[in-house]
This record gives sequence, C-alpha cells and structure tokens, in this order.
Amino acid sequence: MKPTLYLCDDHRIFVQSMEAFIKQDGTFDWVGSGLSVAEAKADILYLKPDLILVDYHLKESDGTELIRWVRSEELPSKVVVLTMRSDGLTRTTCKKAGANGFFPKEMNAVDLIAALQQVLAAPYDFHDGLSGLQEEEERSRPHPFGLTKREYHIAKLVCEGLTSQEIASLLYLSKLTVDTHRKSIMQKTAASNVVELLKKLGL
Repeated sequence: MKPTLYLCDDHRIFVQSMEAFIKQDGTFDWVGSGLSVAEAKADILYLKPDLILVDYHLKESDGTELIRWVRSEELPSKVVVLTMRSDGLTRTTCKKAGANGFFPKEMNAVDLIAALQQVLAAPYDFHDGLSGLQEEEERSRPHPFGLTKREYHIAKLVCEGLTSQEIASLLYLSKLTVDTHRKSIMQKTAASNVVELLKKLGL
C-alpha cells in the first residue's frame, strides 16, 4: 500500500502542478490539499495522511502553525516544509516547531520524491534540503577539471568508497541523478576508474 500524501499551500497553480506530478509519479497516494491551515486541519483529522507537505508562507499564517498543531494532536503524520525560503533561520524555526524536513520548491521533482521517501524511511531524523540548494547556487565555483561544486562533492564521496545509492541517500538525490553526475565527473577528469580519479584529484 502506497504512503498517503497531503499538501497545504495557498498557491492554486502550484497545488495543481504538485497533484498532477504526484499522481503521475505514483510513489505516493495523493489524498487531498488545503489552501489554508484551517482547511488542512479538518482534512488531516479525517484523512490521517502519512506525509504532509506545507508551505512556509501562507496568507493567514505560516507553516509552523500547522506543524505545531499536528504535534499537539500527537498525529503520526510526518510533516515536510516545502518553500521558496532558503535561509537558515526559517529552517531552524521549522525544525524547532517539529518538522521532519525542509526542502526548497525549486528542488528537482525526481530528487524531491527521493527525499520524501527518506523522510518516511527515517522519521526521527530532520531531513535538510537547504544545504543541497546552497550547493546548487554555488555550482559555478571553479574546481579541478571544470567540475561543479556538486560534482566535486560527489567525486570526493566516490573516492571515499560510497556507492551511488549511499550518496543519493546522503545528499537527498535520486540514484539516477548521482549516476549522471558520476558519468560527467569521469568524462571531465578522463579517469577510467575510482583509483585513477583519486590520483587526478589528489585526494
């Protein structure tokens, strides 16, 4: 049985886009959405979703009100903040309120699904997507062989012996995304294997 997912967001177009994507992807069972905290509370009490996504900025409140309510009701639902905010203060505020994760809305859709699966797999951890966003914003920073910051980070993890799946779990990426980065890394460095990559990067 697929885990159920509910979204609280006051942007109708975003809600419609998320609903279409979630239903097409098939990993989660979309059970509904609310445009306000009040609407979401009534739905959640009835639906009892496994996973709740909530925007930080809402017209009448912010996402932390819903998070605190879920915790006060002692509901088993996992709550993830999905927002355009990318500052540490907002992340910390959501974490203290009881959120299970904090992810940027501009996150790649496939990577988001992988991250949400990680939230359900490790419900007592706080899953932070902010560091990944910051890395993407700094991807133009020069690194050896023209590697982006994300590629260089993954290259170092590869050299430490981590598998693609382990790297995907660590960085909240899909395995496909990690494999694509690995292919690019090997091409840019002209390395034929991990040992050669380690020597070229001087790690």
